[in-house]
Amino acid sequence: MKLTFLKLPFLTCVGLGLALAGCTGAGAEGDDELGSDETETEAEATDTDADSEASEGTDTEPDPCDDPQPGQVCFLDGGFLSLGLQPTTVVAADLSGDGEVDLVASSISASFTRVLLGQGGGAFSEPVSSTLGTGVRHLAAGDINLDGHADLVVAKVLGATGTGVAPGDGTGSFGAAPIANTGNTPRAVVIGDLDGDGWLDVVTADETGATLYVLLSDGAGAIPTITPLAVGVEPYDLALDDFDDDGALDIAVVERTPSTVSLLWGAGDGSFAAPEPFGVGDKPRGLGAGDVDGDGDTDLLSADHDAGTVTLLRNLGDRSFAAGESFPVGVAPYSAVIADVSGDGLGDLVSADSGSASLTIYPSIDGAGFGEPLTFYAGEQPFDLAAAELDGDGRMDLVVADFAGGSVAVLITGT
Repeated sequence: MKLTFLKLPFLTCVGLGLALAGCTGAGAEGDDELGSDETETEAEATDTDADSEASEGTDTEPDPCDDPQPGQVCFLDGGFLSLGLQPTTVVAADLSGDGEVDLVASSISASFTRVLLGQGGGAFSEPVSSTLGTGVRHLAAGDINLDGHADLVVAKVLGATGTGVAPGDGTGSFGAAPIANTGNTPRAVVIGDLDGDGWLDVVTADETGATLYVLLSDGAGAIPTITPLAVGVEPYDLALDDFDDDGALDIAVVERTPSTVSLLWGAGDGSFAAPEPFGVGDKPRGLGAGDVDGDGDTDLLSADHDAGTVTLLRNLGDRSFAAGESFPVGVAPYSAVIADVSGDGLGDLVSADSGSASLTIYPSIDGAGFGEPLTFYAGEQPFDLAAAELDGDGRMDLVVADFAGGSVAVLITGT
């Protein structure tokens, strides 16, 4: 069975079950915005326009989905896909090698993952399940064993705790993941070629151990070399990128207790310098990376859970970042991404606000920073957040893990 989504022009929220309910949700207070002065639902807008044309002969207002202006964001399609588990992590990647982005979701309390294979245009297959054991706290996807199929790197906090690689077969199914010891509470994993040998390596954050573990791959699915790196207390999320443009990947880690983001500058051989901290908002959890100003340098965005803000760290290009810029968002932001959902070529700021049942988006405006914040309903308790191009229109779309709702929400940007 193929799962497809309703076309929802003019609506500011998404969801098959919500499309006829006026587009409001718990915690959103009914004030979701389209990114313009228009605040009516589709049905109300249609009735108003019809009455106006009949009485005055005027034209309807232009649809911002057809021609978004600076500061506007529009989602045309969307839906909630039920998973049968409460997702704590969602990953968007081409798992089957067909050029379409697939989704994989896991829950710390479930013994299996759910994979939704992309069918193009924002449609997905029914879920494929793989048993990886209870306690999978985080996932990353990539071809670790170089067999042409994406594998899953898992961080497990229950049972055999640590980090493992579940080999993929290209159908959305994954084999067992032998677990390597990377502390008692692995919280996040990221993958990339850290030593320039052409094989994808792994970095894991051990939350209670105040340690990162660098796992260098041998290209056969094994991780023979594991190196611990001391960082700040409660490392919670990670990002990999060449933040200083020297050709080597660097590690960014968000640390809850000191309320910092630290950079560990990579040497290109799998080794890293001591962490250099930069201050952000109170008790951050999520971390996003992307270019917000078009200067070619990768900036960072923290989801400041206890502060109800996101903090932007602008990359100055010389192994330093400007002082953090704080932006108010919803209650208890859990994750954040930098992604161009407004279609202007610059990264927008996006947070998943777990206590507000919403996403908050600050759209970029070239030469003027960011527009007013826009809110969109994204399920009962949005935890994790991923950005990917799902429908081939060149603009980034969003996928949200709705923990309380047991689903993933898919928000397709419109043009």
